[in-house]
Amino acid sequence: MRRMSRPPASPARRRLLGQAGGVLLPWSMLGAGCISPPREFEISQAQLLQGLGAHFPLRRRLAGLVELEADHPRLRLLPERNRLALALDLRGTGALPGPSGWTGVTGLSTGLRFDRDQASVRLDDVALERLEIDGLSSATGDRLARLLGPLVSGGLQDLVVRRFSEQAMARVHRRGVRPAGLRITATGLVVDLEPLPS
Repeated sequence: MRRMSRPPASPARRRLLGQAGGVLLPWSMLGAGCISPPREFEISQAQLLQGLGAHFPLRRRLAGLVELEADHPRLRLLPERNRLALALDLRGTGALPGPSGWTGVTGLSTGLRFDRDQASVRLDDVALERLEIDGLSSATGDRLARLLGPLVSGGLQDLVVRRFSEQAMARVHRRGVRPAGLRITATGLVVDLEPLPS
C-alpha cells in the first residue's frame, strides 16, 4: 500500500513564532499539536548583544563634574558563574584630576533577571571588574576610576536586554506556562518555563 506523505507545514508553522523584541519562541511550544507544555527556550548570544547594543552609546553625568560616554559593548558568556562579562569603551570630559578629555575601557560582570511586570530580561547585580583610563598616572587613574565606577555600573543596572511583546506572552500563557528562571549557557540564555499558577 502506498503511504500518503504528510503535507508540508505552512511557513507560519515552520517558522519560529512569537517574536518578542527580536526573540523568537519555538513554534513547538506554541502549536496546538504539542501535547506537553514546553520547559524552556533559548536566546542566543548574538540576540543578547543585539538587545544590549540598542542602548549605546550610553551617556551619564556625575554631579555636573564629568560627562561619561560608554560605547561598543562586547559580551562574553560566563556559564560557570551564571553571569555575563561586558567590556565597554569609555570617553569622558569634566573637571576631574587629569586631562579635560580622556578615553579608557571598563570591564564588568552582570547577572540577568526576568521582570514579569514588564515582560523583559534585564541586567542585574552589575559589578565593576576593572576600569582603566588611558594616559594617566597610576594614582590619578585610580582616583578617577573610584569616582567613575559607581556611575558606570549604576548606569547599566536594570538595563533591558530583551523585551517580549504582549502577543508573544499571550501565546506562551495559552500553553499554560510562563517564564521563570534564567540560565547562562555556553551558547546563550536559557529561559526556564513553569506552569501558570492555578
